[in-house]
Amino acid sequence: MNSDEFMEKVMRICERALEEKGYDVYGFSLGYEKFSVSDGKNSISVDFSEQ
Repeated sequence: MNSDEFMEKVMRICERALEEKGYDVYGFSLGYEKFSVSDGKNSISVDFSEQ
């Protein structure tokens, strides 16, 4: 598995886990390696490309 495949796998695991807990995941982008999460009142951006 190369690093791009690994990044996608980790992002998809996080996406599924958040959705299973009832959070809305939107703006999912493998190209930018980020997505946003909302609980209906608050939202945050999760950026996997930051080091």
